[in-house]
Amino acid sequence: MYPQESKINNLFLYIFCIIILCNIFFGYGFQLLLIFNLPVNEITLLSFLILINYFLIFNKLKTIINIAPFLIWIVFGLILIFFSFIERGLWALRDGSQVFDSLYLVVGFLLLSNERNIELFFRVIKIAVLVGLVYI
Repeated sequence: MYPQESKINNLFLYIFCIIILCNIFFGYGFQLLLIFNLPVNEITLLSFLILINYFLIFNKLKTIINIAPFLIWIVFGLILIFFSFIERGLWALRDGSQVFDSLYLVVGFLLLSNERNIELFFRVIKIAVLVGLVYI
């Protein structure tokens, strides 16, 4: 791995950890945080999805699990959202947000696919749990 790729991977991992921690600690209030009338969670997810290599990820996923049910879920959900969008407008996007959010599984698999990233992620989560316990 080149140093440039390592720095980008670290940046994505830190952003991923921050998004998860903000969702845990701030809950629904963080989900309502908007930039240019778009939720921060979806902006982050879209930026991750634009920059990843799908063929590499799905080939790795195929060796670990059967990804057909997940792909069927995504395709079926996107088709329902599309036809509901024609009928009900933007409310369909709100109602189908679980389909969009399930794409975080793909991003999480990519970012946590090596041992160093897993250790960093669990170190951050451990600190977050300790801070949460002190806060409670």
